[in-house]
Amino acid sequence: MATSRTGTAEWKNVRAVVLKEARGAGQTTCPLCSTWLNWNQSRQPNSPEPDHIIPWEQGGTNHPSNLRVICRLCNGKRGGKQGRAKQLQAKREANTKPIDAKPSFEW
Repeated sequence: MATSRTGTAEWKNVRAVVLKEARGAGQTTCPLCSTWLNWNQSRQPNSPEPDHIIPWEQGGTNHPSNLRVICRLCNGKRGGKQGRAKQLQAKREANTKPIDAKPSFEW
């Protein structure tokens, strides 16, 4: 069974460092939507989460220089499960060929 990339010890350590640095620097709002970040409660729409500036799928790394802290809502819109669903939908639409309604034979 495959392990989630975000479930690894490496990611958990990098995540903790990035969140600690952002909180220590006094970041109080999401840089994308300006909503207030709730540092005291996780899994809320305004909870802070690390986000890849260059997405992992496009060759981005887990290095702190490629990460920023945004709200959970914006992070979900950019990637993750919701973002992946959008990517798959776009791929399905791109692979759908129009049907030629003209018959290829004559009566």
